[in-house]
This record gives sequence, C-alpha cells and structure tokens, in this order.
Amino acid sequence: SSIKRPPPSGRPRAAMLLHKLVPLLCLAASAQALMPNTRLVGVPAITPRAGPVVMNSNPIVEFFEKMIPQMRRKPSIEEAIALCRDPESSGCDVDMLEMIPKHRLDLERQAAARMGHPQPTWSEDIDDAVVKTD
Repeated sequence: SSIKRPPPSGRPRAAMLLHKLVPLLCLAASAQALMPNTRLVGVPAITPRAGPVVMNSNPIVEFFEKMIPQMRRKPSIEEAIALCRDPESSGCDVDMLEMIPKHRLDLERQAAARMGHPQPTWSEDIDDAVVKTD
C-alpha cells in the first residue's frame, strides 16, 4: 500500500487535476451568494433613472414651422395682380384688392413726377372754397 500506482492509462494527470479543481471552483463561486450584506445600513442604493423622452426632430412640426412665416408674409404686388386677375381665384383677398389700386396710383404719381407735372396737393383751403360755393 506504500507503493503508488500510476494513473490509469486512459486518463492523463492534467485531466484528473481538472476533475478535482472544477468542483472546488464551483463551491467558491457559490459561497459568494452566502456572504452577508456589506452596504451601510440607512444608505439607499442609487438606481439610475432614465431621463424624459425628448424628440430631437419631428419632421411634421418642422414643416409647419417653415410654412407659417410664408403664410403670414405680405404678397408682392406682382403676386397680388396675378392672383386677383381671375375673378374666381381663391387666393385673392381684400388686402390684395386694396393694394392694386394703391400701386397703380403710386405708378401714376411717379410717371407724372418724371414728366415734370407736379401732383396736386390737398389743403383745407380748397375744401373750404368748395363748401362756400355750394
């Protein structure tokens, strides 16, 4: 019995060592579960919280934000004339209808000023003279 026998021929020595080492490692790993809590009592554990969901880009809102300034801007005189040319046009509004005669009057004044004809000026004396003759 003092004579050591060689390992069986089918199993090498490293396999036998591994066969004894694996259960030992499993025992050491499971012992961690039995350890007492090491946290200080009264200190709450910090849990990360997710922030609020914020949409960085919303294509529909961006589209309408681009359209609103275009809808609020005043049309040019060329656009007003083009839209109000057709009596059945739905794009012509009252402001455009008022803009066209004012523009024509401005053009007539500019043409008269270029030709040297001063534009008549209004004064209260003229209105008084008209009223007195009636």
